[in-house]
Amino acid sequence: MRAYLQCLLLLTFAGVLSAQQQPPVPATSTPASTEAISAADQQTDANVVTALGSAKSLSNVAITTSTQNGIVTLSGIVRSDSQKELAEVLAAHADGVKRVVNSLQVGAEQASCDPAKEQLLSDGTCAPLEAPQPDSPPQPAPPPPAPPRPIPTGPTVQVDVDQNCRVLELGANGKEANKQRYRYDPLACNLRGPKYVQTYVDRIDDSGKMRRIAADIVEETFEMHNGTNSTIMYMVHVPLRKGWFFDSQPKPALMENNVGVWRVIVQPGETIRLSTGQRRER
Repeated sequence: MRAYLQCLLLLTFAGVLSAQQQPPVPATSTPASTEAISAADQQTDANVVTALGSAKSLSNVAITTSTQNGIVTLSGIVRSDSQKELAEVLAAHADGVKRVVNSLQVGAEQASCDPAKEQLLSDGTCAPLEAPQPDSPPQPAPPPPAPPRPIPTGPTVQVDVDQNCRVLELGANGKEANKQRYRYDPLACNLRGPKYVQTYVDRIDDSGKMRRIAADIVEETFEMHNGTNSTIMYMVHVPLRKGWFFDSQPKPALMENNVGVWRVIVQPGETIRLSTGQRRER
């Protein structure tokens, strides 16, 4: 009996010592408390993503966000400093954000475009592909150029006209009649004018000074036609007014008794205009 009591006391004492040597259990937060903090950060992170997505200039930029205790960290590569600053401003104004750590890097990363729907622009952004335009119907080929009209090789006929565009009549033998007679022939020659103009011209006098001088100008236009099958050389005779001089291009081919004579070659089917001018300075 006495031995039994001693054994019991030894076992009890050993149990007490064993209990005193066990380490204490640490205090931990409850799962409910941990879930509340995680949900808040998740909502804040969602608010930041929504704010960044509202900026069109950031639509094709890959920005990664992470939120812990209201502190948002931005990471990724942007194309310019302005995009980096814009992302930080948008994130800072999102609900639930206490502070923003901007770890964005400015680089030349290009957006990843869908080749079936988008095209990569020179600034690194993606743009929708333009819809293909329907093929236009083939245009008819232009007509071939008209062959040059052959120049008649027959003799050239000379026709004389006076200052009123009247045609000199020829005798029965094809030569001028003994007495020159002119007649109007609108199928051969028509006159436009005369047109009178008063103007001023600048002249340098003998002393070397520039002077402005009043001048009178008269202009006439001869319109000559060729309805024949032969080449016609019109000889246009225009008397020079007294005190005037010819001022036109081309100038008369020759002068006969104070009469200027122009030669005008007109091919079959052609109409040629000749402008003559005379000027008087006062």
